[in-house]
Amino acid sequence: QAGRYPVEVAVVSSGHDEFIKRAFEVNGVNTPPNMATSDTIRSLTQPDRPLYKPNTYQLAAVHKKWLGKNGDFMRSKYVDYDHGKSRMAYIGDDPVKDGELAERSRIPFVHMNPDGQDFVPDARKGQTRVQDFNELRGKLDASVHMMVDGKDFSEVLVGKKRSEIFPKP
Repeated sequence: QAGRYPVEVAVVSSGHDEFIKRAFEVNGVNTPPNMATSDTIRSLTQPDRPLYKPNTYQLAAVHKKWLGKNGDFMRSKYVDYDHGKSRMAYIGDDPVKDGELAERSRIPFVHMNPDGQDFVPDARKGQTRVQDFNELRGKLDASVHMMVDGKDFSEVLVGKKRSEIFPKP
C-alpha cells in the first residue's frame, strides 16, 4: 500500500473496526480506506441475502467502494469486462470461509497458512498458499514486473490467466 507494489489493500473481516484499526496502528501501517467488517454491515438489512463469509456481500461492499466512490463505476480506472476483478485477490487464513468467498467472487485465493493447516490449494480454482507475509512479499517481489505490465492477479499469484480459471459465464 505504501508504494512498493502497484496494489491497493482492502479489508473484509468478521472482526470489529476498532480492533482492526488498532492492529494496523500498532504495526505502523495506515488503515486501508476500503474496509467492510461486521460492524459495517451489522445494521444493514438485506432480505433473503446472507451478509457474512463465505457469502459475498462483504466483499461486494468493499469492491463497490474500491471501484469508485458511491459506486460510480464508469469513472473508475479499474473498469473492464469484470469490473476490476482481474486486479483482485483475496488473502485469508480460513480455507472454507475465505477460500469459498474468493471462489464465489471469482477471484484468486491466497491461503495464509502459518499454522500448517491441511488445506491443499488447487491452482485450477485460482488457489495458492503462503506461510506468512514474508513469503507473500517474496511472491510479490518476484512478480512485481507482471503487475506493472498489467497482468491479472490470477497470473501473478497462481500462474494461470483469470480467463482459464474463471471463464466468462
